Amino acid sequence: MPGTFSYTPSFGTVLSVGSHTLSVTFNPTDAMDYSSATASVTLSVSESAPVLSWTAPAAIPYGTALSAAQLNASASVPGTFAYTPSLGTVLSVGTHTLSVTFTPTDATDYAPTTASVALTVNQATPRITWAPAAPIAVGMALGPDQLNATATAPGNTAKLTGSFLYTPAAGTTLTESGALTLSVTFTPADTVDYTTAEATITPTVAAFGVAAWGDSLTSGNQGVFDRSYLSQSVAAIDHAGRKKSGCQRQTSTQIGVREGGIPVHVTVAGGSIPATGGVRVTFPSGYEPVTSEGPAGGVDRNDPGGAWNGDACLRCIYLMPTEPGSVVSAPGSPQFVVDTPYAGYLPVFWEGRNNVTAKSQILSDIAAQVATVPSNQNYLVMSIINQDIPAEWIGEFHVWTIIDLNNQLANKYGARYLDIRKALVDSYDSTQATEVSSF
Repeated sequence: MPGTFSYTPSFGTVLSVGSHTLSVTFNPTDAMDYSSATASVTLSVSESAPVLSWTAPAAIPYGTALSAAQLNASASVPGTFAYTPSLGTVLSVGTHTLSVTFTPTDATDYAPTTASVALTVNQATPRITWAPAAPIAVGMALGPDQLNATATAPGNTAKLTGSFLYTPAAGTTLTESGALTLSVTFTPADTVDYTTAEATITPTVAAFGVAAWGDSLTSGNQGVFDRSYLSQSVAAIDHAGRKKSGCQRQTSTQIGVREGGIPVHVTVAGGSIPATGGVRVTFPSGYEPVTSEGPAGGVDRNDPGGAWNGDACLRCIYLMPTEPGSVVSAPGSPQFVVDTPYAGYLPVFWEGRNNVTAKSQILSDIAAQVATVPSNQNYLVMSIINQDIPAEWIGEFHVWTIIDLNNQLANKYGARYLDIRKALVDSYDSTQATEVSSF
């Protein structure tokens, strides 16, 4: 019959877990003929299962520790997550099941629940680090200082064991300067977890060497047991090439002309260079790049200018074209410009012994030669040493001249200056008769 119902608890009430009595009172519309009536029932409320959301994560490479990127399940109510495997675990290659148990904060009304997803772990590609520890130069063989790649796991600094296959291979001697492509293939010892990896670098092969510019001290041969300082001091880097460019009795100016740092204007016989044959070239006094003392025999194809033939005139040389060409006009006083095949070498300047009293000239000559060195290239300036003549014994005037000159070189070139005189004195061995006399 028509009427209204009044419930206890009311519509929309959320009951706690347990057994509850639901009651109702019915009030009939026809209150004249019918009285109100009641009824009740029992309702059991059980724990609820929270709703978990967890999307299967993307595949990861071997070596990647599990993180929030993979262990990122969410729940419909507050609580805590316990993952298996746990955060930070590194899994092997293959497909793995990740599981989680969720414990709700409201343990009275919500029951713990679980979920799982699949995760694929792929083989990792090793990360190759490769930076040659030593220069790569023409004339040197590739070795462990250049072929020194290392392999590590992605995101890890621990080195992996395995084999490296280089192209070009170790022992290859480089014959040309310029860009070089070096490649390596790394095969890991652990082929289950890691793939092979490749890397390529393009270092520059330098026309590298040591060019020693100087006088007789540089050329050597000062006695039966004497050898050039160059042959001993650069033995450790001889694989990179060396050029001993010392000529006896030459001044710093003459050396500078040969090196290319000292500009000089000459007179060409007849005012032109013939297509074939030689031509007499006359230099200002003191600016001769070739003298009766050298380069050896007046001919050294490794020295600037190609083939040189000295003649009786100490200010004249014959310029010999290396191959037939055309007549070149050279009237007046053209500037003499030398070839610079050693421009890429590391230069050593040991000059001034033969014009030691001309301090300003020596400083100027060396500065002009140093100015030809590229800004990114190193060089060395060596001190002048006194010789065993009365004017240069300790306490004599010329000794102080040499000391002052060396001090100026030291102040100007700093770390690029070597006091060879001090090195010799400091190494004095009084048990050696020859050293006693030299000292």
